[in-house]
This record gives sequence, C-alpha cells and structure tokens, in this order.
Amino acid sequence: MEKNNNKYLIFSICLFSVSLILNYNTFYLNNIYLYNHFDFTGISKIIQIIMTIIILIISSICLIKSIQAKENGVDFLFNKFMSFVFIIYAILCICTYIYIRSSEEEVALKMKNDLENYGENFKQEQLNKNKYNNKNSFEYDYYNFISEALSQNEYAINDEYYDRKKEILEQVENSSKIERYLSMLIYNFSYQHYGSSSIKFNEIQYYGIFLILASIGLIGAKFYSFNMYLNNDTNIFYNKNKI
Repeated sequence: MEKNNNKYLIFSICLFSVSLILNYNTFYLNNIYLYNHFDFTGISKIIQIIMTIIILIISSICLIKSIQAKENGVDFLFNKFMSFVFIIYAILCICTYIYIRSSEEEVALKMKNDLENYGENFKQEQLNKNKYNNKNSFEYDYYNFISEALSQNEYAINDEYYDRKKEILEQVENSSKIERYLSMLIYNFSYQHYGSSSIKFNEIQYYGIFLILASIGLIGAKFYSFNMYLNNDTNIFYNKNKI
C-alpha cells in the first residue's frame, strides 16, 4: 500500500482556514456590529471567544498531525481520539448557546418584574396621595398609564440595553421556547420577531456562530470516525516502510 491521497491535509487546511475566519469575526467584526447591541450580559462574548480559540487549537493539532502523516503514517489512535473530541465539542457548543440565551431571557424577565414593581409603587403613591380609590375612575386609569410610562422611560434612560431586553421580552411572549431557540440559529420565516428584518439578520449572526461551530464539530467527528481503522483502500497517508 502506498501513500496516495491528501485528504487529511486538505481537511486540516480547510478546518484551520475556517477557524481563522471565525476568530477574526469574534475578536474584531462582532465587537463592532453585534456585541454592543446583543450581549448585555457580557457572557456571550467571552464564551464565543473561548469556543473559537478552542477550535483553532484543535485545527492546528489536526494540521500538524496531517503533515506528520506524510512521513510517519496515519495514527489511527489519534483519529479515534479526535472523533470523540469533535463530538464533545459539538455538544458543548449547543449547551453554551442554550446557557447564553436562557441567561439573557432571565435578565430580560427580571427587567419586566422591576418595571412592574416600580410602576405599581408609583401608582399606589399617587393614588394614596390624591385619595383615588375607585378603580373604574378616570383618575385611576390615568395614574396607571402614567406609572407604566414613567417606569419604562426611566429604564430606557438608565439602561443602554433596554431596547434589546424589550426585544427578548417580545420574543418570549410571542413564541414557544423550542421555536425561539431554533429561530436564533437558523432563519425561520414563521417566527414572529420583534423589530426590523435587519435586527433579525444580525441576531442570527450573533447566535448562529454556535451552529457553525457545532456543525464543524459534527463534520470533524464524521471525518475522523470514518478513518479510525486501517482499510484496504489507498485513500489515506500510509508509510509503507512500517509494514
């Protein structure tokens, strides 16, 4: 059997190139266009950077091993190990995405509760001060409306991420969790999204990197799992001196 195909090297070069692009997007482009609007928890940026660095390290190791395979032959134990590494990486990408999105929804729901509590306290102060006890009166409705407006206005002034949190609240109220979480990763035309189409596109870019990284993990796992054992074809690097 002679060494023949460059599939290991080609796969590793492609993986390394994609990893470089993702790191460039995470470290530079996303800082300009995405994180300032979407990442109000500060968690997503850190996790995305970590995940892209990890895939860059993995791709570097794969590239080095593919070059070494030219001289040393294929390390099938390494292939087995990498197939598990890629599977674990893919699962980790999805889990971190769910964690980030759920954390953002918790913060947005907390804002909703804060708004309701502030509005209710303000309303009660005004009603008690002016002795309006009739819930069917015009004055009661007026102070109820004013309290909600004032609480939202105060949050909008003091919280730079108020608009984003409001977007998430609209999403939570108008969609199921499964529909919502899937729509963050892929464009779902049936999804009732709050805001403009440009916001939706940027939102998919913001969350979609986790789908890209998970897909890379699955592709890597498939590639190395198909090459875990020596077979009779010549579609691999092989060192005939080791026969």
